[in-house]
Amino acid sequence: MTNKQLSIFDDLPLEPLDFDITQNIDDETPIKTELLAIKLFKQAIFDAEGNKGDHILENFAENVLSNLFLQLGGATAKGGQFTEDRRAEGKNVERSKHDQSFTSHLLNGLLPTYRILKQLRLEQATNPVKRYCDDIVTCLFVVAYILHDFDKFPDYPAWLNVHDNEGKFKNRHWQKDPPHKSDAPNFGREYISKKISDLGLNYLLGDEWEKYIDDIVWLSNNAGVKYDADLGLEIRGLNPKLDGRVRGILASLVRLSDLFASVIKRPGDVDSNGLFEELTSLSNGHLKFSYHSLSDNRGVITNILNNALIEVHPQEFYTALLYLPDGVIYLTKPAGRQTTRFT
Repeated sequence: MTNKQLSIFDDLPLEPLDFDITQNIDDETPIKTELLAIKLFKQAIFDAEGNKGDHILENFAENVLSNLFLQLGGATAKGGQFTEDRRAEGKNVERSKHDQSFTSHLLNGLLPTYRILKQLRLEQATNPVKRYCDDIVTCLFVVAYILHDFDKFPDYPAWLNVHDNEGKFKNRHWQKDPPHKSDAPNFGREYISKKISDLGLNYLLGDEWEKYIDDIVWLSNNAGVKYDADLGLEIRGLNPKLDGRVRGILASLVRLSDLFASVIKRPGDVDSNGLFEELTSLSNGHLKFSYHSLSDNRGVITNILNNALIEVHPQEFYTALLYLPDGVIYLTKPAGRQTTRFT
């Protein structure tokens, strides 16, 4: 194992199991492995504790998940060719060297934050999420996070070329000069709309999903504090419909998701990198992060220890959020706050 995040869609078995979904596809094709990943991940979503009867997750699994795998397959979030190109240019690749598929990046960020959002909605104590996030706002978070890096989607350069009425991109080398969100005409509304339909995200938002386009554009451009933030969109003509407080909460949730996917390599990383501040703001300081961590990775023994340590964290106070090779990160209620490290 490496220090990258674990997920059931990474390191799939070389010999796919005999699921009906793949019975007519040759055993050696990459497509069969992709379909197996979809099958396994759907089952994991449905079987995970607390997910039974969650119609938003069920909708996501049935209508979006397969499209993510099939349309973003092969694309990387920070590693891969992007890192190799930067290294060849003599640039620092420390932040991007941990390769992760785009789909893994999205799901590793989405699912822990979705679980936090659910817990905040259930809390007795008031908090911004409980006050403002109903089901439609929750779905908008899911959609906004999936699309927050739309400028990295593999079909984006080709779409820009097709819609380049002024010839701005005629001689542009997309690998050396990657596209930006600001390159899209009309704030990227048309491209965002296309991807909502392509990925099946419209099923989450209902028949009137198009009225949220400007809100989704705003959120996709304001997922970061220092980077990827453009607070001047409204001055330039964007017309989001949601209350500013709601957009602020959604932006915080999207940032939290991006931090989970981008900066967490070891359990102790949860103590830094802005995650604490985002959770404190969203929960009014009521919920915290904690973790257990193993200082040595010894294969099967490590797996046994991880499972044993999860069992001794009472579910009344601890909710497992993210599983790593050397430990687990938890969402923690005040009475259960602690950090455990074993050597």
